[in-house]
Parts: sequence; C-alpha cells; structure tokens
Amino acid sequence: MTPRARRRSIQFANARGERLAGVLHLPADAPRAAVLYAACFTCGKDIPVAVRLGNALAEAGFAMLRFDLAGLGESEGDFTAGSFSAQVDDLLHAADWMTQQALPPQLLIGHSIGGGAVLTAAPRLPTVRAVATLAAPADLEHLVGLLRAAAGDSLDGRATLELGGRRFEFSRGFLEDLAAQTPFTETAAQLQRPLLVLHAPDDDTVPYAHGLALFEAAAEPRGFVSLDGADHLLRRQADVDYAAALIAGWAGRHLTPRAGSKAQRLPTVGDSEVVVRSRPGQRFAQDIHTRDHHWVADEPLALEGDNLGPAPYPLLLSALGACTAMTLQGYAARKGWPLSAVTVRLEHRQVAGQGAGSLAIERNIEVEGTLDPAQRARLLEIANRCPVHRSLSSTPIAIRTELKAIASENGG
Repeated sequence: MTPRARRRSIQFANARGERLAGVLHLPADAPRAAVLYAACFTCGKDIPVAVRLGNALAEAGFAMLRFDLAGLGESEGDFTAGSFSAQVDDLLHAADWMTQQALPPQLLIGHSIGGGAVLTAAPRLPTVRAVATLAAPADLEHLVGLLRAAAGDSLDGRATLELGGRRFEFSRGFLEDLAAQTPFTETAAQLQRPLLVLHAPDDDTVPYAHGLALFEAAAEPRGFVSLDGADHLLRRQADVDYAAALIAGWAGRHLTPRAGSKAQRLPTVGDSEVVVRSRPGQRFAQDIHTRDHHWVADEPLALEGDNLGPAPYPLLLSALGACTAMTLQGYAARKGWPLSAVTVRLEHRQVAGQGAGSLAIERNIEVEGTLDPAQRARLLEIANRCPVHRSLSSTPIAIRTELKAIASENGG
C-alpha cells in the first residue's frame, strides 16, 4: 500500500484560553518543512482555497496547518470582540503548537488580510525562514475607510459591513486596532526574510496595485507572481494548484530540510493495523499511525518526556472510554431513547499484591437526557458489553510478539 497524504484535526489554546480548531495536512513522507497558513478576513479554515492549498502542499511534501480564528468556524470566542492584533496573537499560538509537535513553521502563507498577519507575525517567529502572501493588501486604509463609513459618526455598540459577499459585525475597538496598524509595506520592508507576493490582476477586492506595492517595498530576495485569470478567493482549482506549485518550488530554495527527512517515510499501514514508530531525537515520543489518522504518544515532563501527547495508560483508558460512549449512543439510537450525551471519566491504578502490571480501572459514566430508571439500568449493562471492555476483561489477553532487526541505511 502506497503511503498517502492525510489530514488531522487538532485543537490548541490561545492566550485568552479559547480553544481554536485547526486541520494539519501531512504528506506521505516525513515533511520537507512545515507551513502555517493564515486565512482571509472573516474566512474560516475550511474555505476552499485553504483546503486545496493544504492538499497541494502536502502532495509536494510539506505539512501545513490551517485554523479558525477565535469566533470563526469551530473555534471558541467572539470574532466581533477581537482585533487584528488578537488575530496575530492567535497565529503566534498556532506556531507554538506546531513547534511543540516537532513541526516548527518555516514558511508562513497569508491570504488577503491574513497576508498582513503573517508579515506582522514573522519577525516574532525565529523558525520562519520565508513568507508568501496571496492577494494581500499593502495597508488597511481602504478597509478602515469602509468600516468608518459603515459605523457612521459614532460607534457605541457594533456595526455591520458586507465585504466580498460576507457580512460581519465589528466594534469600535476592532476599528481602532485596525487603524493603528503599521502599513504592511513598512512591515515588508523590515521583514529580513525572503518574500513571495502573489496577486491577481483582476482582483476586485484588493486591487492589484497593493501586491505591486508590497513587492516594491520588500528587500531581496523577493518574488512576484501575477495570477492571471484568478479572483480574490482563488475559487478555481487550477489557480490554487498553480500557486501551490510556485510557492513550493520557491520556498525550497530558502527552507532548511528537516533532519533525516529523506530517510523517514511514513509507514505503510494496513486497514486493520496500528503502527507505532519512535521519533528520532526525542526520548520517548512515538508517532502512531492508522490508515487514515496520525497522533503522538509521549511521557509527561515529570517523567523526562516532552509531553507531546498522552502517555500509554491514558491512551488505553481513552480506548475504553470512547468504546463505552459509542456503544451506549448506538444502543440508545436503535431503541429510540432520548440519550443526548455521554461523558465517561476514567482513572487507572496498580493493584497491590496481585503481581506486576495488575491493573484496576475506575469508570464513571454520565448520561444526559430524559431517561427513566429502567433505561439507565439497561445502559449500565450495555456499557459492560462494549468490545474494548470485554477484551480488557478477558483473562488472559493473548499477545503474540515477534522481533525483527531492520538494518538502517547507514549500515547500523
């Protein structure tokens, strides 16, 4: 089975404690480098250009994270109560999450006002070696003017503006924060990193002159690409593929390959397999792969790990908890019972006096919905019949182990 690019849903917290949702695109091989993407104004992570760009860059060997800003899409928070500065801060926290996953961003890509955000954030991210913008404005004067016109003479609460076919609310603080931003031409001039500017001549949201102004302001090395025939949102797949190919080729001249990236392929995984691989250079971290998903296991800092993911026993408990909740929800649905939600809390402890590795698991199940006592009692019985519960309760569990020695490429 040929390894293929994949996507992984993730969450991380920003400085305000809000949970932000994202999608990490992963290539079939170990990534050449990691990319952090900032979407256009009021756009979420799932806008077609973001999804297509992530897919195309993964096929080219890059990992790319796209995420919803606070108050958009699947992320917590109130977008209206935010600001451009808060959006830049969310970008910095996304970069921090990537670094914790051993994927420090080397390339930033920003679309529309997201281009201004990546230009602003780049000097604060030492791992970033190059920046690319798509349809980015040279400054925010035009947007600020539109907001002021929509707000009228005074803005005590919130006003509404339609921009690029999208309606959104904004506050006085949002407007004042935009007006206080340094023009992006000045930011580009002080970037001290290679900059690639991509802009469409027919862009009717951010005029072509903005892209030219960013390019003129930037120092070498710099590049400019005219996206002939494209619109502001790059709605055509061909335009996204073209932009992705150009960005990947250009970035390859400026990014540092990850150590061992050529030798570390993602494993081939069968339909029913789970494959676990140690992560080079880290004490305990393991990459876990199924055919369609990838996650990380590690030990906490207190046990000399890097805390990049849950430890083995929490992973074991999570399997039991997930199976329990799925089993109860499926049973209640078949019966037509009003079960609205299931919460499973689990803890494990070693059992003294019963031999090494003897384990006791405490499982508490909370069910929500207008269930009568008989239904709740039946659900407790069903919980004990979930497949993982029955497997763990088997005595003994048969585990057959083989050891194979694989020679490394350097002969070790």
